Parts: sequence; structure tokens; C-alpha cells
Amino acid sequence: GDDAETLLWDFHEKFLQWEASGDYTTDIGFLGELKTRFVISRRQNSDNGTDRFEGTGNNSFLYANELVDFSADEDIYRASLTNSLGSNMSLELGGEGAFNTFRQKFDNFERDTADDPLDLNTSNNIVIKEKRYEIFAHHNYTISPKMALQTSLTSEFSQITADTLLTTGNVRVDNSFTFIKPRVNFRYDFNDTNQLRLTAEKKVSQLEFFHYLTFFDQQEQELKFGNNNIRPEQIWEFSATYEYRLPNDGGTIEAQIFYHDFKDYIARIDFTEYMDFSGNPISADQFFTLPPDANLRDEIDFDSKPGNVDHAQALGFSIDGDVRLGLIGLPDAKLTLGYELERRRYFDPISQTKRNFSWVYDNKYKAAFRHDVTNLGLSYGIEAEYGSGFEHGDIAYSWQWEGQLEYELFVEKKIFNDIKMRINFSQERGTNARNTFFRYKDHIRFRENNGRDEQYVDRPYEASIEFSGTF
Repeated sequence: GDDAETLLWDFHEKFLQWEASGDYTTDIGFLGELKTRFVISRRQNSDNGTDRFEGTGNNSFLYANELVDFSADEDIYRASLTNSLGSNMSLELGGEGAFNTFRQKFDNFERDTADDPLDLNTSNNIVIKEKRYEIFAHHNYTISPKMALQTSLTSEFSQITADTLLTTGNVRVDNSFTFIKPRVNFRYDFNDTNQLRLTAEKKVSQLEFFHYLTFFDQQEQELKFGNNNIRPEQIWEFSATYEYRLPNDGGTIEAQIFYHDFKDYIARIDFTEYMDFSGNPISADQFFTLPPDANLRDEIDFDSKPGNVDHAQALGFSIDGDVRLGLIGLPDAKLTLGYELERRRYFDPISQTKRNFSWVYDNKYKAAFRHDVTNLGLSYGIEAEYGSGFEHGDIAYSWQWEGQLEYELFVEKKIFNDIKMRINFSQERGTNARNTFFRYKDHIRFRENNGRDEQYVDRPYEASIEFSGTF
């Protein structure tokens, strides 16, 4: 566009992250086998800042500065008892507790010209605490040598408390959730080479803390605020999988069809407070039936936040194959090929259209090759994955991405005893990717294009050396 700008964003941060975990298993007689596990992790980011410059040469000046500090703590404790119920059944009973704390302090300073002082524009300090408990029962039943049934029932209880200290005042929100999550998996072996698996399962997503947080949208060049009243996604997943094992351990071919039904799907939601010419509150549908009026639009603060959509669904199939290459004289080499089609769709309340989930693609292709040269203690290969184009949208833009490729080349060598060295060379997903960013005036439903960015993303290739072993 005629008003294109030259911008430089300079990021800097320090972070420290560590994790400690352990497990213990013991037999306690008639009560069965006791399994316990704990995980403790900590992450702290400090001195996070973004300096934003506008213009070039002598006309360049610092127009915005953002300071963000955050920390995240997580403690998980799990225990279960497993006991046999006869020769063909077993039952596992247990519980798990997870305790998370997230803290973030955000300050945003801005100015219009180089002569103006940097003034505090937005400030908030948020503390989020989550307590999540699960009680579960897993039952395994070998019906016959050909049939097996696995069932489980999990009850989840969680409480999330968010304390937000804003420049406009303090806000505290308490949310409690209770979910029942059943799972059924049935397996039938037709013979030694053919197997059918049927699965029905209810899952509940864990809320991401960034849904609560304020952040700066680099594309829209404006602050985006979080939603303290968001609910976890609930997903019913149904699948049928058929597996064929090639003769002489030559590999497997697996095909699957699946259907996922979403309740409370999380997406960007229109939180704008609409009004008519007299200032009376009205709905979004009523507002967009009014005659176009620039003055009225100027009075509206069009706003979106993460929120819940009542219903969404995904339908697809996949086919994967692992084949050993003994037919061409490489019995220790394996070729893997796969394809997946998944159509994820929901009705977007912002654009009032049916669209794909954000940041996900309909088609995925993958290929891998690995060759183990046993007499040399050497392995080498390549893994690659390609995803078709995808999109992301919000209240005033649509972001269209082309397909993306990622791959990794590797060589592994046993250097002595059980110590192995691995050399990797990889290309991240999104390297050399092109995309188009469509900007709209005020709201995407007005369909008034306000600009278009053609973007080319280039990321560095990565090379690494890893050493691993058992001591």
C-alpha cells in the first residue's frame, strides 16, 4: 500500500527451565502392584523486552517498548494399584493431582514521535493458579485369544483462579470444572496378520494460560486481551483401524477412519459492544444490518478474544505403511510412507462463515527411511513431513499460508560400549514459506480491504550433535 512502513522489532529475554521426575513400583501383596510417579518443573523468563522502531536511517525512532516477565510452576503426583481379576482380567485404580501456577507482568510504553516521552499505555499483572484432580479406573479383559477389550473411566475436577491487576482496577475470577471421561477400545485379531481396532473416547483439553493473557498482536499492531471465562474443549473421538502385517516380519500397513465431535471449541470470538445510532446496545447481526455509517463505526471499539464455539467437528482418514527392504538386498533398512486427510470445520462467529481450524492443514504427507548397518554399529536416514496450506483469521484480518515442509537427516554411530553419537541436520517447518496477510477496515464482515502484506519467512537451518547412553 501507499502507507507501507519499515519496522524493526528487537526481542531479548533470559530464561531458566528445569524438571525433576521419578517413579517407584512395588508389589504390596493382595492389594496388587503399586505404581507412583512425580514430576516437578519450573520455568522463569526474565528481562523479556521488545523495542519497536519505525522508519529508516536518521528518521528511525523507538515508538514502543514492551516488558514482560513470567514464571510457570507445575507439580504432578500420581499413584495407582493394579490387580489381577482372574487369568484374563486386570483392574487399575488410581488418582492424579496436578498443581500449576503462572505469573506474568506486562507493561507497554508508546509514543507518537521521537520528541514525545514514552508513556505507559497498558499495564497488568496476572497470577493464574490451577488445581486439577483425576480419579481413574482402567479395566483390561481378554475375552478370547482373538478378542480383547479395554475400558476406562476418569473423573476430572479442576479449579482455576485468575487474579488480574489492571490499570483500570483489579479482577478476580474463579472457575470450577467437572468432567467424566470414558474410553472403550476393542481389538479383534482375524489371524496373525490382520487386526481390527475400534475406539471411542471422550477427551477434555487443558486450558492454555495464554488464553487469559494480554499480548501484542504483531500483525494487527494492537494489544489483545485474554478471556478469564473460557472453558476447556470437550472432544468425543471415534476411530476404526485396520492393520495388516506383511509376511516374514516385512512390515505393516495400517488404515484408519475417524470422526471427532467438539463441544466448546476454542477460537477467536467477537466481544465487541455494538450499539445503534442512539447508543443503545444491540447484537452484532443487528449492527451489520444498519446502513453503513463511518461515524458510527468510529465510535465502536471492535474487539476479539479467545472464547468458545458451541460445536465443531473433524472427519478424516489416514494410511501408513512400514516396509523392510529385504527385496532389494537391504533387510536392515525400512521405508515409511503415510498420508492423512482431516477436515476440521466450525462456524466462525466473527466472519459468519464455515472455515477450517486455525493453524492446521487438511492434508499431511510423511516419509522416512532408516538403514541400520549392524556390523558397523551405524545407522542413517531421513524423516520428512509436508503439510498443505492453512489459515488463521481474526476480527480484522485473514492470514493465508502456503504448504510447508520440514525434514531431518541423521547419522548415528555407536562410538564405545553403550554410548551413541547422533548428527542431525534439519529444516524447521515454515522455512522458505510464503503467506499473504489481508487487512480489513474495522471488521472483516464489512469486506473493505485495507491492505495486503506479502510475506516470506526464512529461518536458519539447524545442525546438532547429540550423545546418549546408559551408564
